Amino acid sequence: MKKDFRRTTYNILLKTLMIISIIFTMIFIISLVSFILYKGIPELSFDLLFSVPSYISERIGILPDILNTIYVIFTTLIFVLPIGLGAAIYLNEYAKNKKLVSAIEFASECLSGIPSIIYGLVGMLFFCQFLEMKTSLLAGSMTLVVMNLPTMMRTIQESLKTVPQSYREGAFGLGAGKWRVIKTVVIPQCIDGIVTGIILSVGKIIGESAALLFTAGFAHSLNGFIKGLTSSGSTLTVALYVYAKEQGEFGVAFAIAVILLILTFIINTVAEIIGKKLINFYKDSGIYDTTCDKMYEEYCIVLPGGFRLPVAVAVERWRIRETGTLDWTVSEPRGLAEEQAMLYLLQQMISGRILDAYLQEDIR
Repeated sequence: MKKDFRRTTYNILLKTLMIISIIFTMIFIISLVSFILYKGIPELSFDLLFSVPSYISERIGILPDILNTIYVIFTTLIFVLPIGLGAAIYLNEYAKNKKLVSAIEFASECLSGIPSIIYGLVGMLFFCQFLEMKTSLLAGSMTLVVMNLPTMMRTIQESLKTVPQSYREGAFGLGAGKWRVIKTVVIPQCIDGIVTGIILSVGKIIGESAALLFTAGFAHSLNGFIKGLTSSGSTLTVALYVYAKEQGEFGVAFAIAVILLILTFIINTVAEIIGKKLINFYKDSGIYDTTCDKMYEEYCIVLPGGFRLPVAVAVERWRIRETGTLDWTVSEPRGLAEEQAMLYLLQQMISGRILDAYLQEDIR
């Protein structure tokens, strides 16, 4: 009785603390966003959003800053997403040296905690001076790639670790190659992790200012995408700092803060929609199932005579080892047809034929 009472009291206490934490967090976020909207929305105007600043006419416009922010986000994601995804796949699927993997993971975690101004100084020395990119949006984007790579890599890697090993073993047992298993089995299960990495990276890119002050500059010039990458330019966060700190235009600063909130919301929403579209695509193709219980249900092995053996049945009831022996430890085949099919598959494996040739989609 005492143990039950203590356990009940402990659960109630933790639940109460958790609810209080959620309430305080929601109050803080709602208050902060509401204050920014209250101060910033009245300052928004057509001239502010769609004009170029001019010191001669004393006109303030943030159109170049909005475009520069979009250029930097797009350029950074183009580089950091494939590099982060490739690094995560290598560390989780290919790397055999556990000590090396642990060292890389430790280094990436350490890099995530380095202040952004350090990245800015390194980016200025390496990209701007050594690589002669000068102060430009491209140099700033490359600096942000280095900053966001550890976050992107670790997020996707942790998502890859959540994929059950039995999925990989089942695909290998059916004769699929390493890359095909990763492409059609592992990655579809990690779409949510990839989207999360993109959202986290976009948040860091949009909110970064210190590193970009050293590498991208703070010019308010309106340029196209190609010319803009090779020219100096300020993003919205840099412009917010300049208007608030250097010029004392706090109304413009709050207006820029509102634009940042809207831009972040739009990009995150688009990322979520694209992630759901990819999940639906894989589900429609029979590769992905959000329940993770019937991932192979849509695939069947087509055997001579038109007999179709569902992959789910094959994965559950047999495994082909490296030696080519049949493992009956899971359960015996039910029915003569399944037994004949399994023996046929074993013969094909021993004879060196690739079982991938018999994989076809089947709508059941």
